[in-house]
Amino acid sequence: MGLKKLEEKDYPAAIKLFNDAYNANKPDGAFYLARMLELGVGMQSEPDRARLLYLAASEKGSAKAL
Repeated sequence: MGLKKLEEKDYPAAIKLFNDAYNANKPDGAFYLARMLELGVGMQSEPDRARLLYLAASEKGSAKAL
């Protein structure tokens, strides 16, 4: 669902859905939030915050983040 919103460029909805997914213990939610932060998609680029989210996602088992 978050990826669909991202593709539609509905960034606030994508951010919310990825955040909700991460809070529901779906680590790829953090990966996609990190990617958006790293690239500045829908928000200002924040590489340091992105790095922390990548680490959190990988620690929870996200293959994408690894």
